[in-house]
Amino acid sequence: MSNDTQEKKQPAPYISWKTFTAFIAGIHGKVPAQVDASILRNMSGTARSQLLSTLKFLGLVDPDGITQDTLKKIADCYNTDRWKPMLAEFLGNSYRRIVGDLDLASATPAMLRERFRNNGGVDGGTIDSALRFYLSALRDAGVQFSDHLVIRQRAPKGTGTRVRRGNGAKTKSETADAEDEEIEVPDDTFKVTLDILGMAGSVYLPEDVTQEQWDAISGYVKMVIGYRQQAQRPKASS
Repeated sequence: MSNDTQEKKQPAPYISWKTFTAFIAGIHGKVPAQVDASILRNMSGTARSQLLSTLKFLGLVDPDGITQDTLKKIADCYNTDRWKPMLAEFLGNSYRRIVGDLDLASATPAMLRERFRNNGGVDGGTIDSALRFYLSALRDAGVQFSDHLVIRQRAPKGTGTRVRRGNGAKTKSETADAEDEEIEVPDDTFKVTLDILGMAGSVYLPEDVTQEQWDAISGYVKMVIGYRQQAQRPKASS
């Protein structure tokens, strides 16, 4: 199956660039015949699925996960002086159908986002994740692009995270203005939106977070809340 046909069946990569390069570093000098769950057992299910989709889009494995020659070439070049020129050429070929003739030296985020929306098979919040992967890859390859191409995400509304208490309290107007500000989404994370028991907000978790780690985080947060509630209780009079 040609790379062109294969690419059309896969969305543009939206995994974190760090997770992708960690995988490439891990198979340097020992590229497996097939990429499957048995060699990705240390990754979360979400990260594993995104990595396999990325490898298929880039033509590094076939639809069944069978390793292609290009994957071995990339892994062999990783962390050598051949990495940047090889990566730059590879990205140019892989993203040609998405980016087309767009001049990256002067492009704006809106222009690049439109190319990914129309040609990349991604939509919604996934577009920005795909853009961050692409721009991180270009940066790693030493490819110059416009300073305007910084992909940000609007702060979630209604989170209350920007409202300060005490002397630093903000008015409703100031809070509304803050909600319209743009913030950079942390690299190598994914967003979990919360709407529980009247509490609205969101948290960002590492792409490779495991169930065990989340259980530990949950236990820690529960402990902190317990301490706060205990400190806020009125002290018994003597």
